[in-house]
Amino acid sequence: MVTSQSVKAFQDHLTDNINRKDLDLRDAAVKAVTPFAFEYYCNGRSQDAGAGILQNYVHNMQSGEMNTKRGYPLAIGALPFAFFREELPLAINVLREGMEKYVTSYFLSVFLFFFLEQRENNK
Repeated sequence: MVTSQSVKAFQDHLTDNINRKDLDLRDAAVKAVTPFAFEYYCNGRSQDAGAGILQNYVHNMQSGEMNTKRGYPLAIGALPFAFFREELPLAINVLREGMEKYVTSYFLSVFLFFFLEQRENNK
């Protein structure tokens, strides 16, 4: 049986690796976000624990060096839509603020906005 402590430990490990300068490691962590979130947060096992992940990624995206925080917008985009239902304005505002500083954030913001809109319309 998977305990809430082990889920948190793995989530912390993913978060640490999203923050890496090593692109292969960062990309592997970002790719793991979606299946991990579906398995442990979207199926009712640990919904309360998953509530702070978006806020954590947003916080980490806003702090730190540019080279290490680039993985967080990708991780935000990899989260299932369930994470955005309550926090969509937060995600959009943060990405919009980011686009004022970084061109890549602008393109990511536009992509994320249209992607989320499409997912919502296709329900």
